[in-house]
This record gives sequence, structure tokens and C-alpha cells, in this order.
Amino acid sequence: MKHDRTWEAEAACKGIDPDILFPEGSTAGWDANHAKKLCATCPVAAVVGCARTALEVNEDYVVTGVWAGEYLGYATRTRQKALEALRAIAGATTPKPVRKGGRQLRSPAECTGICGRMVRPVGRTLEEFPDTLSAKRKGMCVSCFRKYLAGELHESVAS
Repeated sequence: MKHDRTWEAEAACKGIDPDILFPEGSTAGWDANHAKKLCATCPVAAVVGCARTALEVNEDYVVTGVWAGEYLGYATRTRQKALEALRAIAGATTPKPVRKGGRQLRSPAECTGICGRMVRPVGRTLEEFPDTLSAKRKGMCVSCFRKYLAGELHESVAS
């Protein structure tokens, strides 16, 4: 599906020298941070449109330069990270929340007790995951965990 490019009219980079964002040939002397700062002044709608365009064009060609504030170079790891960020900006995927220190936060899961209700991991809030119960231990809700402690649930249920 081809996205419309009406976002370009609002873009902060409208009318500037394209070499600032997309250098041709050698990148010696080129400053990606200057381009990223320009992207940071862009309206949200234009950034989303830019990310979608980069992903669309990348299907047919190898896209390089700075798109939606993300540097797309030739190095595989850097490029994959940038493409993942562009997908998140474009709304193609939801980025996984990351806690300070780089550890990924877990998502809600089904209670491992007998109730089968959804529980949220320790450290996550009700605002983040409405309609979930607080997880206690072993992936169980408080109610099932109490039953487990009282001996009403077997160890095999809790694993």
C-alpha cells in the first residue's frame, strides 16, 4: 500500500538541501546529529508520514540517511535497530517497554493458578493494563496464591 506524502508540506526539512539528510557518496564530514536535530523540530504527523515513506521505499531500494530522526546506515545491526524504530513510529508495531537498565518489561499473562484471569507482572501498573489483577508469586493472582499457600492448590498447578 502506498502512503500519501501530504506530510511533506508540514515537514521541518521542506526546502532544505537533501544532502543534510541523505548524503551522497562518502559520509566523511557529514553530521547525522544535525539532521536528527532538524527531525526533532518536526510535527508528529510529518514524522509518522516520514517513517511510513522510509519503510515503503525501503521495500524496493536500500534507503540510507536520516528518516524520522532515525539514522539508516549500511551496518546491519544499526540498520535493523533503525528499521524497528521506524516501524514503531509508523505504527506498524508497538515498541516493547524497556525499564531503566535495558531489561524488557513483561506483558500480562494468564494466571497460573486455577482462575485463568489475566495478571500483570510485578512492577506494572493498573493504568498500563486495565482489567488485570496484580501478580503475587509464581504468576498467580493473589486469590490463587493464597489457595496455594493454604495447600488448596497442588505444586503442579503453580509451575
